[in-house]
This record gives sequence, C-alpha cells and structure tokens, in this order.
Amino acid sequence: MILEIGKQIFAVIGFSFICYLIYPLLFAIRMSLWSTQNFIKIYGKNSWVVVTGGSDGIGFGFCEAFAELGFNICLIARNEKKLENTSKYLAGKY
Repeated sequence: MILEIGKQIFAVIGFSFICYLIYPLLFAIRMSLWSTQNFIKIYGKNSWVVVTGGSDGIGFGFCEAFAELGFNICLIARNEKKLENTSKYLAGKY
C-alpha cells in the first residue's frame, strides 16, 4: 500500500517537472505563431501604443518593434533627457 502511494507521488512529481520544462517551449511556439500581422489586423495601422519605461531596456525594444510595425507610440519614462533622445531616435528611424 505505501509503495503504491509512493509511486503515485513520484509520478505526480515527475509529471509536474516535465510540465515545468516543456512550458517555456510551448510558450515560445505560441508566441511565434502569433505573428505581428495579428496586431495590425486587430488594431489597424496608425493605432497608438503606450509604453512605460520606453527609454531603456525592454521598453525600448517594445518601442522599436511597434514603431517598425507602424504604430504611434506614447513614451513614458522617468528620465526626461533619455525620453527626448529615444523619441528623436525613433522618429528619425521610423
């Protein structure tokens, strides 16, 4: 009896561990299938995107990606100088 319960517990732990390992892969596949064209179909070109922290790091990456797709961007950042530089850079490039 105890041996059977132990096997079930290890099976649940093993299944949970496999799900933990596979989830990032499934998430990446789902995101790659959700193409950027879906954003344009849903919201239309020249729609607005609000990006907080858009002057640095990941926020800046989002700004570049959405600007490349043709979206207007409302940048929000704490540092005014970086915000102005980012705005000028994106306006010039896109």
